[in-house]
Amino acid sequence: MCNLKTVDDLALLFDSFEVGKNTVIEDIIEHVSKANIKQYIQVIEQLRELSSNFSITISKYKSTADTYELKAQLASQLSSELDMQFTEKEHENFDVRISIGQQRVVLAIRLFAKPLHDREYVTHNYLGSLKPTISASLYKMACSKIKDKDKVQLVDNFCGSGTILCESFLQGAEVSGGDVSPEAVKMAGENLKAVGAKDFTLKIESAFSTDWDEAQFNLAISNPPWGEQLEVASMTELYEKSVREYKRILTDDAVLCFIVKKPDLLIKFIKSHFPKHRIESRTISFNGQQPTIVIAYL
Repeated sequence: MCNLKTVDDLALLFDSFEVGKNTVIEDIIEHVSKANIKQYIQVIEQLRELSSNFSITISKYKSTADTYELKAQLASQLSSELDMQFTEKEHENFDVRISIGQQRVVLAIRLFAKPLHDREYVTHNYLGSLKPTISASLYKMACSKIKDKDKVQLVDNFCGSGTILCESFLQGAEVSGGDVSPEAVKMAGENLKAVGAKDFTLKIESAFSTDWDEAQFNLAISNPPWGEQLEVASMTELYEKSVREYKRILTDDAVLCFIVKKPDLLIKFIKSHFPKHRIESRTISFNGQQPTIVIAYL
């Protein structure tokens, strides 16, 4: 399970409940006190060694719960129950996970020392970089549409620090990429070397006009700038010119996969340059934003 590529994290569920009439904090304290969390120490110890510290990670979505007060009360309660010392900063030993939603609370214990999205190869990140798990998911989704899965030749003309390239390489693709930023291309090269890639090509160039040969690739996956961390003068120009260039360098039956903030605008240009391709789209939630994954294929 620790080798899963498209999952952010894994945890051992010990309770979940609907948000009731009482305050969320009162409900959580009550459910945690009844859970006998100490028994799960032995379960985790079957996977890895534990020290004498524990931590608490709380996430919430559209909830007004006071997480600072909740953590303080739980830290005091669990210190006595677990016979462990609470630590605020380190979350790599015994981590109690609490997820508070609008209607449901989920209580769990992290299985591994680090979250699965924390890849060791990621030593460099560029502005707007995707999570490795999202990059891996994009490749898995796009690759399912490719006719010749035995030889996937992927290009990313907005490669940034190379997360899409790295995750695609780890799943068997031949990867090439480019970016207008020399700094980003350097980061991508370092990250690709860290995952063991050797036969890859990176170029410092605009996505509007590349040096790739015509009909060279059968898969393109890109995370173009959204205009939030990296300023974009014209999203219309960005989509139109980059899709037009992908048309030149991709095979006729190639698959395209983008993650964007303006899917309707992108789809307009995909339909113009790839009129025979079918198009699927799916909106996701990512860091408080809702980008859309667009896949075009024959």
